[in-house]
Amino acid sequence: MNDPSEIPKFESQENEYESRFARIQSIVQQHSTLVHEKKAAVQRDVEASIRQSTDNQRALREEIIKYENYVQQHQQKLPDTQERTKQLAEELEGYRSQYEAKLTKLKNIQQARDRLKATIERRKADKEAQTSKARKQLDKAELLANREALQLKITGLGDFKNKFEFKCINENHPDQIFSFVLRVSADGTYSVSECNPLIDNLDEMVNKLRQENDPYLFIKRMRNAFCEYVVNSNSNSNNSNNSNNSSKGDGSG
Repeated sequence: MNDPSEIPKFESQENEYESRFARIQSIVQQHSTLVHEKKAAVQRDVEASIRQSTDNQRALREEIIKYENYVQQHQQKLPDTQERTKQLAEELEGYRSQYEAKLTKLKNIQQARDRLKATIERRKADKEAQTSKARKQLDKAELLANREALQLKITGLGDFKNKFEFKCINENHPDQIFSFVLRVSADGTYSVSECNPLIDNLDEMVNKLRQENDPYLFIKRMRNAFCEYVVNSNSNSNNSNNSNNSSKGDGSG
């Protein structure tokens, strides 16, 4: 240091040290500022999180209070609700019992009605059968009693066939024979295989015989049909004669 030439060199080094110190001091200052800012930011975040957590806790607490109030209200209403539910269940059971009783009563009424209907139908069928049987017996007795007066002759032809012959139908020709052949099949079906003279409504009369199953009434109807046939034939003959006489009168004039 005694050498004056060393003074500038020393000053230069001192300046360099001061400069380095200033830079270090600046870096430290910057680092300190950065740390402070980071600390402040973290502090703000923590405070914000705390505030958010507090708000959440407050909201959660409010929801819990609401739920507790809701539960309390419904717990207070629960006895009434249970009692009403019990009443409704009892009413429903009563309605079900009434329905089943009415249903049973209705079934009994329907069964009684069906039995009564069957009894009425059976009695009706029995009465109709008795009436039909009595009518057939009456027709048979009447036919047999008047057989001679009606000049009726019955001839068995075999194969379930019978020939019925009438006389004394045509007053102008009392011996003229009107006849038909009636057959009864094995299953009880009636049919007319011959009819002399042929009757216009013969098919209708046979169908009626099959429905009524009364052959004696059918024999009476056939005789009446033959009588009508004669009346119509005589009427047509008289009309024809009158027409011929009128024509002759016109010619002679």
